[in-house]
Amino acid sequence: MKGNFSNSGTFTSTGSTFTFNGSSQQTLSGSGLSFNAVTLSNSAGMLLSSADLTVGGTLTFTSGNITTGANKVIASGGVSRTSGFVNGNLQKPFAIATSSPTFEIGTGTTYAPISLASLVVTVAGNLTAASTEGLHSSFGTSGISGTKYVNRYWTLTAGGGLTATSFTGTFTFVAGDLVGGPNTAALIVRRFVSPSTWTAGTSPSSTVTTVTGGFTTSFGDFAAGE
Repeated sequence: MKGNFSNSGTFTSTGSTFTFNGSSQQTLSGSGLSFNAVTLSNSAGMLLSSADLTVGGTLTFTSGNITTGANKVIASGGVSRTSGFVNGNLQKPFAIATSSPTFEIGTGTTYAPISLASLVVTVAGNLTAASTEGLHSSFGTSGISGTKYVNRYWTLTAGGGLTATSFTGTFTFVAGDLVGGPNTAALIVRRFVSPSTWTAGTSPSSTVTTVTGGFTTSFGDFAAGE
């Protein structure tokens, strides 16, 4: 499909795969944007103008980004990625189990995903992830250096009643996100709790493009730096 897609009635896509492969940005609008499977193969990407996009089967990124704005992509059947990501909000469902999911998110042209290891879910539900370029509004109380930091934060929001007892989060950035020349081997990650309170991740580790920390019970906003 090379043009825009708009639905104002009943739309059924059982068993089909919609491939969006235009040459300019393609817009999805209307309501009931629920597909069996979607492939994005358009370097100019896709825009969700008015509603969430639900994909029951596989969401495949060949090229291009899906920009959600205030909406979200609900990837119920998994994501396959060669190039491209969700620029905005990406939601995935979770059953009662231990898993290690990745959220294929970023901003602009920067792929900045979240990977979770040993996510122990005790009550099923969903998680929505997003990445934001810039400093968190309460960064000043995080305990992270105000001169050597990652100019980006990540958000995980639980929904549908989801409860998890523990997880380890790995947060990916690019060299252009680094401010002040921080020692990337000494980065830490902290989770926002309130304007005056942040929680430090346990067993911190980092590389030139990632920072990792273990957390329990809660999700929220995560920032990183020395």
